Amino acid sequence: MVPSEIIALFLLEQSSKQLRSRRREAGVDLNERVSREVQGDCNPKQSQNRHLTKPKPNDDRRIHGQA
Repeated sequence: MVPSEIIALFLLEQSSKQLRSRRREAGVDLNERVSREVQGDCNPKQSQNRHLTKPKPNDDRRIHGQA
């Protein structure tokens, strides 16, 4: 391996570990969420994810029925 490839792999591994630890600190368990979606039970975390589905203030497509 070329030294730049080794460095890139190391940085990728570190950022992946940081992302996992941040998700764990935030209480987001991706496996749990995926299993709930597969089972069709998505409501338990809906209040936490509301900001993801709320329409933008200037988004009037939904009002005009073009969603």
